[in-house]
Amino acid sequence: MENKKLDSQYIESLEYIRCNSHLIQSTLKDYSHQITSLQSSLKPIVEATSIIKDIARTIKLYSSNIDVLKGISSIYLEISKTIPPVVEWFRSFNFSQLLAPLLDIDSRHIDELHTIYLMAMYECKWFPYAGLIADYTLFETVDEIIATSRGISKRREKRIDNAILAYYTDKKVKILRSNWQKLDLDYCLKKSLRQSIDAYFRGEYVLTISCLTTMWEGLIYIKAHNALPEERQRQKMSITKQELSELTMANDYDLIISDYFNNFIVSQCNNVTEVVEGVPNRHGTSHSWYKKYPNKKAALNAILLTDFIINLKPITVSKNESN
Repeated sequence: MENKKLDSQYIESLEYIRCNSHLIQSTLKDYSHQITSLQSSLKPIVEATSIIKDIARTIKLYSSNIDVLKGISSIYLEISKTIPPVVEWFRSFNFSQLLAPLLDIDSRHIDELHTIYLMAMYECKWFPYAGLIADYTLFETVDEIIATSRGISKRREKRIDNAILAYYTDKKVKILRSNWQKLDLDYCLKKSLRQSIDAYFRGEYVLTISCLTTMWEGLIYIKAHNALPEERQRQKMSITKQELSELTMANDYDLIISDYFNNFIVSQCNNVTEVVEGVPNRHGTSHSWYKKYPNKKAALNAILLTDFIINLKPITVSKNESN
């Protein structure tokens, strides 16, 4: 019953925002002639840019020719003549009518969409952060899946799996790896992080998961205590859970993020029958509770969780910036 209520709220909120979207599109059509006018004003700049490129080539060939410098001077004068019409266009454009539909959107509908979007990922055993760092195209795809499926089901989960795995291409994951190498971490940690993703690209998912699951507790400690890597200490998992929840809130993330960590990642997994496919459970991994070889979903979840943790601002830093 609760799932049907959520689906109903989602569709209602989606339709509300779509209606406002139509108003925005309608307003834009009314201003199409003004946009055409702007394009005409910009045309001389585009042409002048082409001329500048030609001059640049000339400079390269004849850098000692004084006439080239005179030519550049005349081009800048021509460009300066085209700027006033563009500025005047912006002054005359009435943006209030364009923004009105946006201002009329009730933020509660956006919040509902956001909550149900993340909940759908959570229910399909995806670390919700996957949706937060993605662009609108993933939201649009998942939105369509939610709107055309009847609550939680294996079919919905498979469709969302396919959408997320298709979105996070090797190119996108390489960007995450590149960003990790720029962080202020010990060389040994950065090398381990890099190799865990290299294993992911080779389809050696068990290596990715086995490596990353051993790092989360220490990385959370560094963030929670604003500590140096060499200052890490062992502590109770209950404390680590609480610290991640505090870090999540201090960094303005939804608590569903830390809930995923508590309920899926560090939850007890006492035997093979308790393994949840697609989830890189820390306890199950450390005891090799494998029903089958870990899949790409589990490995990508491990990578996304790692990216979330290492990009958190320490609690003390987050509090200072908010004040």
